Amino acid sequence: MLTWNELVTRDELKKEYWNAANALDVAYNHFNNAEPMFIDAAVSEIAAALMKMLAIKSKLKRMEDDICGRN
Repeated sequence: MLTWNELVTRDELKKEYWNAANALDVAYNHFNNAEPMFIDAAVSEIAAALMKMLAIKSKLKRMEDDICGRN
């Protein structure tokens, strides 16, 4: 797992993005199969996985914008 303050390549970020996408898929599976008393935990797992995925996507977009000279 990468920390946010280290320099990373675009390929490393893409790998982390797909890992986060997989974690989101697992979280949805947990939600779909959760016992009623664990629904809140499953929703929290989905939210965390989605936030991580969106953060990585945002970082990738900023990186690509910097490479292309867009502001």
